[in-house]
Amino acid sequence: MGRIALEGTSIAAGVGVDWGDGTLRFQGQTYKFSLSGLSLLDVGVAKISAVGDVYHLRQPSDLAGTYVAGEAGFAPARGADVMTLRNQNGVMVTLSAMEEGAKLTLGPAGLSITMQ
Repeated sequence: MGRIALEGTSIAAGVGVDWGDGTLRFQGQTYKFSLSGLSLLDVGVAKISAVGDVYHLRQPSDLAGTYVAGEAGFAPARGADVMTLRNQNGVMVTLSAMEEGAKLTLGPAGLSITMQ
């Protein structure tokens, strides 16, 4: 299992987030990636951070790809603010915003991650 941390900046309050950077911690190493495709529902939040757990990761490059909504209930007892996503490599990510009350949603094309 791995762990990811993301930081993004809103491009328009209540419209979306232009995500830029994230890090993956996997097997004692840190890997950088860029991402796009998340939307932020809350108005007035200019910057946001999110964290998540990564499952079914065999190697760091498996994190790259396009994520869509994953299996419901994959992250039990985590609360409604947790988004579960899956990519074409079978990697699953549970993602939640760090800011109180901030809700993330998936953009129409899904979440895209590119390793740096």
